[in-house]
Amino acid sequence: MKDLSKIYNHLYQKEYGVSNRFQFVVELIKTFSGKKILDLGCGKGTYSVILEGMGYDVMATDIIDRDLVNFENYYISTDYKYRKVESIMCLDVLEHIPEEEVPTMLKAMYESCEQAFITISHYKAHNKGPNGEELHLTVKPPLWWERKLIEAGFEPFHYEEVTRFGMSVYGLKGKLRADK
Repeated sequence: MKDLSKIYNHLYQKEYGVSNRFQFVVELIKTFSGKKILDLGCGKGTYSVILEGMGYDVMATDIIDRDLVNFENYYISTDYKYRKVESIMCLDVLEHIPEEEVPTMLKAMYESCEQAFITISHYKAHNKGPNGEELHLTVKPPLWWERKLIEAGFEPFHYEEVTRFGMSVYGLKGKLRADK
């Protein structure tokens, strides 16, 4: 396993913007075994398209239908049922889930993968929804999230608290790896 903090410090902590944030994600994904990735909460599919172009077998999912340019390996999931994959990438998604649904989503993620790379924000969103609603529905400290991840079955192998950005970065072993 590479030293993820060195990758983070080199690529992400510097104020380079989105392209280097993507480099940070790619470097972390490279530490995972296998080529099958589920981009859970993929948004417009930015990471999905690029990772697919790099040779990864990417499946993207979100709760709403989006127009994903040049990306067809996509499905809608509103019931927390995910296809089995080697890796799940879930970036800035979990804080948007209602607190009472977090355990269900985490358990479904755990049971669907060998490993997961997750980032979680610990602050209210900078922007509001179209009707002024809060977009980060579960704003909790890192220890709360760590407890929920472990309760779902995940085994953390990496953790970083990125105070500057108000987020945590987790590398986790999922059920499919634990079964090996």
